[in-house]
Amino acid sequence: MAIAEAPTASTKRKDAKTTIEVRSLNLLSCKGQTERLMRYLCPSERQRASRFHYRTDYERYVAARAALRLQLGDFLDRDPNSLTFKYTSQDKPYLEDCAIEFNVSHSGDWVLFAFSRSGEIGVDIEHIRPIPDMANVARQNFAEPEFASWEALPDRERIAAFYRCWTRKESFIKAIGQGLSYPLDSFEVTFDPTRPASVASVNGDESLAAEWWMADLPGFNGYAAAVTMRKNFGNEARVSMKQIESADLQQHSAEGIV
Repeated sequence: MAIAEAPTASTKRKDAKTTIEVRSLNLLSCKGQTERLMRYLCPSERQRASRFHYRTDYERYVAARAALRLQLGDFLDRDPNSLTFKYTSQDKPYLEDCAIEFNVSHSGDWVLFAFSRSGEIGVDIEHIRPIPDMANVARQNFAEPEFASWEALPDRERIAAFYRCWTRKESFIKAIGQGLSYPLDSFEVTFDPTRPASVASVNGDESLAAEWWMADLPGFNGYAAAVTMRKNFGNEARVSMKQIESADLQQHSAEGIV
């Protein structure tokens, strides 16, 4: 997967406000590190981790949560253990008095973290696989034009198209902080793979859709992914993607590794 260099500290402030940082973590790279990573979690996160029935789920939660804290600590130049998360009514985490928005998505072996200093952000990744009664799921959740476009596709193209549309829609509802409580059929995203990802209309209103910027996230074989951010700048943003390596999952200080 091609990895773009993350902006340095010398990046101009204007550019920082128009850049979406997307960092990916392959959970297979965290094997054998669970107990070390556990030290970055707060007591409530450790308690939640202990409630997972399966060891795999436990390890993935610890790795994802530790990685989130380490990435935020890096962006904010703060101790990852000092971060205190608050939660919206829809259970979306945020940090008070911090000029950064973030969102997390997990599917299969991948976790995606999206960060923005400009506006609300949402990210989604999904493992592309058949699901029972996919047509009915699409009919119930896609806007009418989306479902009509999906239904018109050859059978061989429908699975990938379903997840392309789904991740675009989920990234939007995560950006607005509503999650699946927000009706997925109340807004429309672009569907044609030859057109850039975007929000086409919200409750039939194209002007509301124009408030949002959206992009697909390529490079994850067997997965579909997308990111959405509110436009608090010009018409465009850029996405800087970086894969988190095992060596990145540790806190650094002037004295060395903590």
